[in-house]
Amino acid sequence: MIIPARSVRLRFFIAFGLVAIVLWAAIAFALHTWYRQEIDRARTEGRNLARGLATQVESSVRVIDRSLLFLRDEWEKGPGPLAAAVARHRQLLIDESVSQVSVIDADGWVAYSNLPDWQRVDLGDREHFRVHKERGTDELYISAPVLGRVSKQWTVQFTRPIYNRHKQFAGVLVFSVPPPPLKSVYDDIDLGERGIVYLGRLDGQILAHTQDLAKAVTFSLADVPGFGPGSPPSGDVRRRSRIDGVDRLFSYQKLRSYPLIVGVGQTADTVLASYYVRRTTYIVSGVLVTALFLVATLLLISRRLNEETVGWDRTRLATIVENSNDAVVGRDLDRKIVIWNAAAERLLGWTAAEAIGQDLTQMFPPEEQPAIAANRKRVTQGGTVTHEAVRIAKDGRRIEVSLGVSPIKDDRGNIIGSAAVFRDITERKQAEERIQHLAHYDSLTDIPNRRLFYDRLSHAITLTRRDRRELALLYIDLDKFKAVNDTLGHNAGDELLKCVADRIRRALRESDTLARMGGDEFAVILPAITNREDVATVAAKIIGALSMSFILSGHAQEVTIGASMGIAIYPADAQDIDALIKAADAAMYNAKQVGNSFRFYELPRSP
Repeated sequence: MIIPARSVRLRFFIAFGLVAIVLWAAIAFALHTWYRQEIDRARTEGRNLARGLATQVESSVRVIDRSLLFLRDEWEKGPGPLAAAVARHRQLLIDESVSQVSVIDADGWVAYSNLPDWQRVDLGDREHFRVHKERGTDELYISAPVLGRVSKQWTVQFTRPIYNRHKQFAGVLVFSVPPPPLKSVYDDIDLGERGIVYLGRLDGQILAHTQDLAKAVTFSLADVPGFGPGSPPSGDVRRRSRIDGVDRLFSYQKLRSYPLIVGVGQTADTVLASYYVRRTTYIVSGVLVTALFLVATLLLISRRLNEETVGWDRTRLATIVENSNDAVVGRDLDRKIVIWNAAAERLLGWTAAEAIGQDLTQMFPPEEQPAIAANRKRVTQGGTVTHEAVRIAKDGRRIEVSLGVSPIKDDRGNIIGSAAVFRDITERKQAEERIQHLAHYDSLTDIPNRRLFYDRLSHAITLTRRDRRELALLYIDLDKFKAVNDTLGHNAGDELLKCVADRIRRALRESDTLARMGGDEFAVILPAITNREDVATVAAKIIGALSMSFILSGHAQEVTIGASMGIAIYPADAQDIDALIKAADAAMYNAKQVGNSFRFYELPRSP
């Protein structure tokens, strides 16, 4: 009995449709899983960045607050002692970007300023004056950005109240810090295109922003998750920015000791860049496999039906295969090539005349032979294979391909060979590798960035805890770098940072990790240390190397800087990452008071 051609086609295409539905359902599930993994990864990285930045900001604010308390004591001795103290601490104030030190008396008039031509101006209406006068509590206050009536600059005011000997309100001591220097703390953090970092008060007022600060300070974020005293200390949320309308994944961290919040925002496009690449790969692979199944279905239909019953023109199928943009290669059970279309000629270099009837084992790299044998066994048993592989062209080039292989059967369902459909994905693979490198290495010095540093420090702590040993964290801040950047330009500053990274790297072991934390700050992980003397030797070697002069391109004069280094030991000084970094930063601050030296962390003495 001859089965009608329409019925034969219907049965094969129903089978083809079922296979296609299963295939695309699996692709959809895999893409959804990958999407969730990328979002979860970005949340983890964002929280780590926000936590690290919060630690850094808290350290800077603590330095400013301590300086306020110290200079307030000097003011009690009179304007002269205060002016002398300001002069002695001039470099520290410059390092913390303090543009003005001023005193407002109890009536709201400026009574002192370190500016050359300061004027006696009434500031009694300023928020940072009224807050202290009305509250009557001795607390640090951080104002919204204001336009100074003396300095004529936009600044954030860090203030402490002044009291007379009778504990009565006597005025306010003010540090004026321009918002752009606050922003520069984050300039070297790679969050991708249009990524943002912001610093704000818990009442929703923005203090610093890496995008449009002038626009950002006009918005109140009091209703945004993370702001407000009742919100959790850290968290994340995906939302469209109220400032520029960009869809971002935000992670935030509140400071422990001050009513401030640090936020990190990565655009959805940056977070999902890897997912988009994977989605394209899966969709292309799905199209290839679907096309492969379609070709196999058409081949089976053509074998099942003869010209009298179905009127199938085999030339049409051959034309489809021949004119396909994807390489199509068919083999019999003896691995001899029986199909080799024009796209295969263009991709691999052999002509159809050279390939037909040959095995061409030279196009398979040796390292893939075990996988090829396993895939061949699966196909000969009726299965299909979809994967990425390498093929070697006639001229020896290695080509990355996306590959789909399925069995070819005769009219009775017997497997008589296999058909492979593949295309060149070399450029896409190279782009993925570049993206991965840029995500974990500093673009200027090509050493690990803050993100990779946290990963390696976490891994090193895990190994140290398991082996019951110790590791050392060295936190390095360059001395006089800002002066080089300001006088010689950013290009010279960039070249100097490269030279600094190279000198530090040459002082370390291969097992040590050097990372750039941002700006002119570096960190070194020394795993498996035996004693503090060895750590001190390495620290002295680094300090000595950075004390030697540098010769920069295009500048005849040699440049001399230096470095201040803080050292913390795990687990003696701290039990986790955050505490270890905080201890090293505190030790670095102590070294900064001397300059061009290193200090080990010391536990605070009991009062």
